[in-house]
Amino acid sequence: MLLRKLPALAAAILVCGGITARANAGTLTYNGYGFSGENVHITDASLGVEDEYGGSGLITLNGPTPFQAYCVDIAAWLLSSGTYTTGVSAASDPNLQGTSNITGDSKISDILALMNNGTDVAAVQLAIWETEYGSEATFTPDDGSLQGVATQYLGNVKSGLWKPEAGAGLDELVAADGQVNQTLIYDPIPEPDAMAMLGSALLMLGFVVRRRKPARARACR
Repeated sequence: MLLRKLPALAAAILVCGGITARANAGTLTYNGYGFSGENVHITDASLGVEDEYGGSGLITLNGPTPFQAYCVDIAAWLLSSGTYTTGVSAASDPNLQGTSNITGDSKISDILALMNNGTDVAAVQLAIWETEYGSEATFTPDDGSLQGVATQYLGNVKSGLWKPEAGAGLDELVAADGQVNQTLIYDPIPEPDAMAMLGSALLMLGFVVRRRKPARARACR
C-alpha cells in the first residue's frame, strides 16, 4: 500500500482514530486520509514494485463520516481524495480467493481473524499482506520488531487460537469508474460501541412500552 502526502495528513488520525463507519452497498467520497501505523519498504517483482516506500497500518478516510479500512493492493497508490463503491464482497476479488500459503486456510477467513483479534494495527496490516501475497512479496518494516508481532499474529491464526468473530464478513472499497485508486478492505460488522448503543436504545424502547401497557389496560376497563 503506497501512501502519498503522509506527513501532512498524519495528524488527522489523532482526531478520527477509533471512529469507524460501516456501510452497505453505496458510494463513499473522501477528501483526505489519516494513517496510523509503521512505514515499510515493499518489493514485488511480479507487480513491478521495486523497493517502494509505503505504510503498514489502519487508514481513516475523511469525509462526512470517517471510514476505517486496511489495504490489499500494494501496487496502487492511495489517492489523497477520491470516491469508492462500498459493500463489494471480497470473495469476488481474485487476489483474495483461494488459500493462504502462510496458514493453509482461506485468505478471507485468515484476514478476518487478524482484523478481529489483532491490536497492533501495523502488525495486522503486515500480516494481511503476507496472507495475501505470501512469498511473492517482501516487506521490510522500519521498526524491526514489527515483523515479529505480525509473525506471532499469523501463528495465532494458524494454530486456531484466533478465529473470525461470529457473523464477521470482509467487504471491499473499490475505486469508482475512471479512478486508479488502491482497493481497501473492511469488516462491515458494527463496532461494539455501536452495538451497545443499539442495545441501550432497544432496552429503553422496551422500558417505555412496558410503562405504557398498564395505562392502556386501565383505560380499557
